[in-house]
Amino acid sequence: AEECALLDAANCRAMFCHSEWYSDLIAKHRGPANQSPIILWPYPIDPWPGEPLPDEYDLLIYAKNGHRPQLLEHLAEVFPRHIQIHYGRYRREELFEAARRSRACAYLADDDHGPLALQEILLAGCPTVGVRTGASLVNSGETGVVVDQLASGEQCAETDDDVRALAVFLEAIEQAQSMDRHSVRDRTAGEFDTDRIVDGIITAVNKARLGGGVESAASV
Repeated sequence: AEECALLDAANCRAMFCHSEWYSDLIAKHRGPANQSPIILWPYPIDPWPGEPLPDEYDLLIYAKNGHRPQLLEHLAEVFPRHIQIHYGRYRREELFEAARRSRACAYLADDDHGPLALQEILLAGCPTVGVRTGASLVNSGETGVVVDQLASGEQCAETDDDVRALAVFLEAIEQAQSMDRHSVRDRTAGEFDTDRIVDGIITAVNKARLGGGVESAASV
C-alpha cells in the first residue's frame, strides 16, 4: 500500500526496480493515472567473483526465504557432491568460492526481487535454477533454468503436483549442469556491467528530469 501511494503520487516521474517480475507487479497494482515509466536497475557488483574453476561440486544449494527443508534434504541426497550456503550465515568469499567450483546452483528463494547473491553466483559462471519470483535475474536457457514452482520435497503424503514439480526441478538442474560456465559468466557480465548500469540510470534520470520519455535501462 505504501509503495502504491508513492508511485501514484502526482510528482512521480519514474520508477526503478531490480527485476522484470517486480516491474510487472508494480504495473499491475499502480493506479490508472500513473503512467510513469518503470526502469530496470540491477545493483552494481563490486568486486566481482573470479572466473569458473574446475568443478568440485555438482550442486550449490543456496537456501533463502523460499527453501523447503525437505527439498533441501532431498537435493543433498540426490547430489552427494554438493555444498550448502544459507542466507545470512556465510561470508561473501565463501559464496564466491562455492559458485566458482559448482556445476549448477539450486536457488531456493521464492520472493527476491533484487538478489545480490544471485548476481554473484551468475557472475562466477554458475548456471542457476529457481522460480521467477526468486531467481529473478536468470535468463532461462542462457544463464540457467526458470521453473514454475519449488517442490516441497516431502517424502510422505506427496501430491501428484509436487511429484511433478520435483521431477521438473531435478531435470532443470541437469539441464543447467550441461551449460558452459564460461558462457554463463560472459552473458551475465554484459548484463551487470557497472558502466552500463550507471550510464543507463543517468540517462533515465535525465530524461525524467526533463519530462521526456524514459526507456527501459535494458535498452539504453
